[in-house]
Amino acid sequence: MQAPATLEEVLDGSRLSAALSAGIARVLSREELLNRINVFPVPDGDTGTNLALTLLAVHASLQDGPAEHAGALMTRAADAALDGARGNSGAILAQFLLGVADRTGPEPSLTVPSFAAALGDGAAYARESMAEPREGTILSVLTDFAAAAAAAAEAGAASFTALFERALPVARRSLEATREQLESLRRANVVDAGGLGLVELLEGMAAYLQTGVVPAIDTSRRDDEAGPAAGSAGDLEHRWCTECMVTGEHIDRRRLREEASS
Repeated sequence: MQAPATLEEVLDGSRLSAALSAGIARVLSREELLNRINVFPVPDGDTGTNLALTLLAVHASLQDGPAEHAGALMTRAADAALDGARGNSGAILAQFLLGVADRTGPEPSLTVPSFAAALGDGAAYARESMAEPREGTILSVLTDFAAAAAAAAEAGAASFTALFERALPVARRSLEATREQLESLRRANVVDAGGLGLVELLEGMAAYLQTGVVPAIDTSRRDDEAGPAAGSAGDLEHRWCTECMVTGEHIDRRRLREEASS
């Protein structure tokens, strides 16, 4: 008879909620830094604010009702991210969470292999959501982290702590590589702000898995004003992001994206 899974080998809804909360707290603490290094796709200095606002919507959803069922919690978090997505990086992160939720929705708890598979789906969703996906961005870091997590699970990582210990260094290297992958980042000598936001989210989750500690989260109203960004060349003619949501049944996302781009 197979031994029952230990706490380290599964994520139920409560532990998943705590891990996400710890990751969100870390991103919020880096908001100003993320704004300062934001130069792609435009140097408008708002990536930190956009990610903070997106993740605050996720955090609010985590407080809304019981959290025992991991799949239901992940679905709730993804829906909140979609509703609250701000800016390019926020929208990409929301699509990533949607892909993870679509894979994990029926599962009351997550194992290392099922979580790694869901990360792969999330990375694919995020990439497919972009009309013109660019390497050297949060997409590259997502893809590399998901691939490393899958490799770790395949190699027999027995716990979520072990999974993150093997996959996070790959995400950090992928982030550092963005410094040379896009000309605007190379000129400013910074890494991609969205990619750094993702790594901070993952670092916070990993820290919780190691320590069981969830840092306090400041949920007070945040200032939407973006500050100067690294490499900023002055006033931008088209500075502000615009978000909208299309709802309906049986939507062909690829065709919709093509039509919207034409």
